[in-house]
Amino acid sequence: MLKDSTGSRPGGNGLHCATTLREVPLALGGAALERLDEAESFALLDAFVGSGGTMVDTRVRHGSAGGIVGGESETVIGRWRQARRRRGEIVLTTKVGGLPGGDGLRDGDGLSAAAVRTSVEASLRRLRADHLDLLYTEDVTADPEEAEKAEDRRVSVEELLGALDRLVRAGKVRQIGAAFIEAERLAESMAAAERDGLAAYVAVQPPGYSLVRRRDYEDALAEKVARHGLAVLPYEPLLSLGFRISDPRFDGVSANALVARAYRRASLRGEAAVKELAAVARDRGVALGAVALAWVRAQPGVVAPVASARTRDQLDLLLSSVDVTLTPEELDRLTEFPR
Repeated sequence: MLKDSTGSRPGGNGLHCATTLREVPLALGGAALERLDEAESFALLDAFVGSGGTMVDTRVRHGSAGGIVGGESETVIGRWRQARRRRGEIVLTTKVGGLPGGDGLRDGDGLSAAAVRTSVEASLRRLRADHLDLLYTEDVTADPEEAEKAEDRRVSVEELLGALDRLVRAGKVRQIGAAFIEAERLAESMAAAERDGLAAYVAVQPPGYSLVRRRDYEDALAEKVARHGLAVLPYEPLLSLGFRISDPRFDGVSANALVARAYRRASLRGEAAVKELAAVARDRGVALGAVALAWVRAQPGVVAPVASARTRDQLDLLLSSVDVTLTPEELDRLTEFPR
């Protein structure tokens, strides 16, 4: 049970949509949908929901290469929801503050109150929705590569939370979460929400948190997440670009092989980690990628991993992980592996 970290403030009482994830603790990421055609996107969404999936996670823009202008993923999800009449059945999550998507915003607008409001209104139009179940803020100034040039446009937590609180009170956003946030910024945000009676974060989305990429989250953010009882939805823990974009490098490569390749390259201990995952997978008769996702799902506070898929083979791997529950011995074998 998630602890209530926000009392009676707007959007409080833990992650509301957590109960919908109990049967299929997996969120389908929208990264691949901005590059697939509508028929391919609809087929993946149909298969995911047909298998019991309930949460679709997206953002305005996942990248800029290949002619992506922004909003493509949200637009196709909105069309699918309308065509399939799935308006009230799917948990919708998206993000503000990352790459803008043709909404009159510039790269430098970040998380200002005006930018947040404009971005949410545009996302709702594209998604053909009257509200978002969970809205993440994405603080690009938390990226060391962006911090130096972006720090001068970082808004105060009071301005940001005030804008989010108004959206929650207006019914346009049910709850808020934080993606790509520093531990100190999270602590400051939770304190400000408590002090000023504003909507508070109920979830975090650490990018790439996985067996081979643990330090950034576990050493810095995990303690504060646990202290406030926040839900954790790790973003793209399989790490492979092959699940998100089409590229000749990935042609003919199976979903499982893509995961193994990505994990080998993610850490100096990647090769050894892949051998351990493969051994557990072999003993169970399941895919290595399914074990990798099962490990993520078993970590403290994790409600569901968020993972994209651009082919049915990849989606099947994601869905197969739902049926894998690692034993304490298997978890020890993997978790005690050096980070």
